[in-house]
Parts: sequence; structure tokens; C-alpha cells
Amino acid sequence: MIRGLYVIALVGCGAATSTTTVTIPRDVPTSATAPVASSAAAPSTSGAWKSPPAAAVIGSPRNTIVRMLALLQRRDFEELFQTFVDPADLKKLTDTRPLDDVIATFVRQEKDKDLVLLLVHARDKAPEINSVDHIATYEKDGDKTIRFHEVDGRWYVMDD
Repeated sequence: MIRGLYVIALVGCGAATSTTTVTIPRDVPTSATAPVASSAAAPSTSGAWKSPPAAAVIGSPRNTIVRMLALLQRRDFEELFQTFVDPADLKKLTDTRPLDDVIATFVRQEKDKDLVLLLVHARDKAPEINSVDHIATYEKDGDKTIRFHEVDGRWYVMDD
């Protein structure tokens, strides 16, 4: 279950700036429509907690969105990148600098907040599906989109 994440984003347009507050509801069930809860973190044999298996993100873009929101709430950016960025794209990102630097830039540019806003908007929407290219597209306000690409049953965020 995802518990209370509050994000305040400044939305600017020229000289005018407004504040938008986005709230992920305190109790977002993840069991019936997304198998994340059924494969939630569990103790390993060493007693330490480990992340859900990759199967938790297989199935639908919505499952991916719910899991991504949970990682963003925990600010677990390393797992976010390693799980939801296509391995080929992740390799390109980390060819010239370490993942820690990529993540620091991501956070410094406040892309994490932008991503939360897009994911919250997309979470309960039906995506436009391109079944030929295996791409799910969620559009927000006609100008911002988030796209996912399916590879072997897993959905990865596409960098546009």
C-alpha cells in the first residue's frame, strides 16, 4: 500500500508562477489491480528486507506506475533507475558517468517531482496503446506525456 506522498510543485509561465499540490491518497490499494502488494517486500533468508521480484512490474503499465510511485515516495532512485529504465538506455546514461551522478542530476533538476506529477495523473487513466511497437502513452494536458515501452512483459519508461 502506498502511504501519503505530498508533492508541491511550482508551475511557472513567464512572470506568473503558481503552486500546485499533488497528493497521493494515503491508502492506495495495490493488490486487486496490481500484483505489487502480493509480492511486496519480504524478508530474505539473511533477515534483511529485499525488494519485490521483477515479476511485480510485469503485466501492465499501471503496475509499473504504482511501483514507480512507491519507489519515488521512498526516494529510492537507484532502484527506480535500475528497474524502470531500459537496460540499454541505462548503459548509455552510465557510460560516461556513474549512476550516482545521473541520479544527482535527476534530483537537482527536480525531474523526480515532474515524474510524480505525470505518474499520479496517469495512474487511473487508460493509456493510448500502440500494439505494434508495444508502447503505452499517457498524455497530460496535451503538452506533457509519459511513455512506456514493453520488452518481454516488462514496462520501461521511455526518455523523450
